[in-house]
Amino acid sequence: MRHFLYHPAGWKPSRLAEIYDETSFWSARFGGLLFDHLEIRRGVRGLDVGCGTGFPLIELAHVHGTSSHFVGTDIWVDALERARLKLELHGLTNVDIIEADVASMPFPNAHFDLMVSNLGINNFPDARAALRECRRVAKTNARLVLTTNVQGHFGALYALLDAILSESGFGAARDALHREEEHRLSVDKPANQPWARNAVDTCFFSGYPFHGFLL
Repeated sequence: MRHFLYHPAGWKPSRLAEIYDETSFWSARFGGLLFDHLEIRRGVRGLDVGCGTGFPLIELAHVHGTSSHFVGTDIWVDALERARLKLELHGLTNVDIIEADVASMPFPNAHFDLMVSNLGINNFPDARAALRECRRVAKTNARLVLTTNVQGHFGALYALLDAILSESGFGAARDALHREEEHRLSVDKPANQPWARNAVDTCFFSGYPFHGFLL
């Protein structure tokens, strides 16, 4: 924890992408839930928003087959390099990986049949803008399937750490913890999170079926 709090909020080791898959069990459980709610069919043009090191992008390309084509986007350059290496090793030709911000994606309107995001939306600076951009690039009757952590899901843990640091007299560490808590959007309860309340309104009532899992 001391090592963690010595760095700015959101800090990542420079070579984290090289070992990221070794710590992906958390992500994999959400990804399994995501796949449970997919309709696997031929000829799909899909988008993985915040694809990171390639999960579930690569799995999507495998299960849909070569008649479908998928694009993965992220702004994490090191992770995208690892994802490209995986594509090469898997020999996948139906996947493109693009460095792009979800709030301003380089795709035309009404372009994708399927958009997924596994534990991505809770890491976007403006989740509502991300959803609007997904709506823009979605075809009519496209599917948006996402998993996410809701705001407040680590509230009890942060409260406990704060109490321990306070009792121990570690004022600077408490300040660092509060900055990290704010960065991770882990203060308020889910009911106070505007984009979570409005996600269905944003997508479904504009003609786009919405499948979201706020876990």
